[in-house]
Amino acid sequence: MTYPKPLSENSLKKLYASIGVSEQAIKDISDFFDVCSQLYGCISLGNAWDIYKTLMQEQGVTRIHRKDLYRYAEIAKRDIKSYRIYDDTEIWTNGDGSESWKMLINNDYIGAAAGPRKFFSFYMLYEAQMNKSFYIPDDFLHYLERPMIEEEKQLLKYLECLKVTATEAKVGKKTFKCEHQGQYLKDFKFYNVDEKFEIKYFSGQIEGRDVRKTSDRKMLEYIEKKSVIMKH
Repeated sequence: MTYPKPLSENSLKKLYASIGVSEQAIKDISDFFDVCSQLYGCISLGNAWDIYKTLMQEQGVTRIHRKDLYRYAEIAKRDIKSYRIYDDTEIWTNGDGSESWKMLINNDYIGAAAGPRKFFSFYMLYEAQMNKSFYIPDDFLHYLERPMIEEEKQLLKYLECLKVTATEAKVGKKTFKCEHQGQYLKDFKFYNVDEKFEIKYFSGQIEGRDVRKTSDRKMLEYIEKKSVIMKH
């Protein structure tokens, strides 16, 4: 099944408003899903609702009903996000189509290939999560905005100072001069095979595509900026 194309900002604004909750509630759900995407990598909507209920009770987030969260998730499929929402029937052979088993999956765990390979990274992450409880940090909705602790600052400084010292690079049995010698790690952009395919696809380099569609340009911008977002 093809993932739906993004809608315009005006169309999305109307759809989010149709949920029938306050603007603050929409913002809280949006921030909540963003944190879930970055903190967990993947989570079912059923588990997400359980966590949101805890936040309503313990952290004072805007009170909503389960149907509001599920409705937001359905609309978010037409928005440019750091994640995608999939029906369980799209990722499991024994999925039953229930709302609670729809999966929020960070884009980094979704490949461009068709078939089971598309969700290979997701399957590994999901298996690693099994039988483990979800960590719920204090001030959950602002978790991504929290200042770095001293240990994180030191680690980032150390990583940014790393640079390529190799003079040669090997691919299989062939040896090449290392063109990146002397470059710092912080200056690299890392794209996996699927991201390289997506960049070519949305930039019009495959099947004669062009980038006149706003949705394609937005997706291309997101993919190219993702490595910078992940680095920070």
